[in-house]
Amino acid sequence: MLAVALDQAERIRQSVAASFAARDLYTEQQVTALVGSLREAEKRVKADLLRYADLGALTPGQTINQIRLAALTDRLDDTIKGLKGEHTLALKTAAKESHLEGIAQGALELKVHGLPGYDALTGDTAKRLAKDAFSLMDKSALDFLVRFDVQLAGQVSTDLLTGVKNALTVGIAQGLSIPNIAKNIGSVILDKEAFKQAGKTVFATAQQRIELIARTEILRAHNQGRLKFYDTVGVREVRWMVAHDERLCPICSELDGKVFPIDKFPPIPYHPRCRCSLSAMPLRVCSTESLKLTAMAGPADSQGSCLMTPQQVHDVAGAQKAEQAQTNKAIKQGDYESLALKPLQEEAKKRGISIYRTKADFIKLLGKQNPSIEYSTWATKDIMAEVAKQGIGKTSARRTT
Repeated sequence: MLAVALDQAERIRQSVAASFAARDLYTEQQVTALVGSLREAEKRVKADLLRYADLGALTPGQTINQIRLAALTDRLDDTIKGLKGEHTLALKTAAKESHLEGIAQGALELKVHGLPGYDALTGDTAKRLAKDAFSLMDKSALDFLVRFDVQLAGQVSTDLLTGVKNALTVGIAQGLSIPNIAKNIGSVILDKEAFKQAGKTVFATAQQRIELIARTEILRAHNQGRLKFYDTVGVREVRWMVAHDERLCPICSELDGKVFPIDKFPPIPYHPRCRCSLSAMPLRVCSTESLKLTAMAGPADSQGSCLMTPQQVHDVAGAQKAEQAQTNKAIKQGDYESLALKPLQEEAKKRGISIYRTKADFIKLLGKQNPSIEYSTWATKDIMAEVAKQGIGKTSARRTT
């Protein structure tokens, strides 16, 4: 029995290691693409500078041509604006793709546990399961992550443009030629050893920052997808997993192997460039006959907490999709009476319509039940106490106009 447990523990470690490898490969591919965009921007910036070579190396008494300088700065603005757009799109896409990959890798880890339904997963079916599970998840955390990544990328572009313009202004004031100014802003360096010796030039700093952002935030999206998947299907406890190599830091080493309730799991990544991940402490799978889903407690059946199978996830996602299609049809046709309260509330929110009853609404409703009482003279707290006593809801399910 002990040997079986040890064998399973080793297979789980191997599964997580394989997940690390796939995740890191994807991350490096995205880093390469982002740095490539930065390299192209560098080429365009330097070409723009050399196009206006006559602006530099002023002789005594010579003044700069402000019109040509303005034209140059406009070109620099356009170049860095284009870079910002490329980095924004790349990071948005990477966050969403990595999130889905994290879900799929989380599902494949449950396969290692030999759980019914998960034991037959392949790479392709795990990706289909990831899409089903994603449709059931609250997207707010991922949306926040994407906005945060866009903000970080925008700051890199802003600081890069400021650095180039400062170098241009200071260089001209010091009497430097444009080729020397172009040299001073540095370059994107692909060789890792050469990059370490590059110093803090404008482009080297931008390269260092965009690489750090990509490596940290893509791994954040991956781990968030994994954690969200576990929570959605019913995993209640998760274990912290580290990359066991020479780059393992003391901070993460102390967390290795520790088990946390899923709602108390520490922030991951724990620090910039953190490569840690997590694994599930699974329960049994849910019974098909008695499965119940609750927002707070998660999946459960007649025996208690349990894990949803891939088929159950697919069925719930399908039912939710069909319900949403029916809701959309009703909204399109203006058939608000057929909507349940929640979709009606969501539609009202989109339109900026409040469905919460006002004090005047409560007075009117109470007056219908007790015409002999003048509720308009009552204090608000007394009205609300009477509302609770009469069991009157605080929202009106049909305030659609």
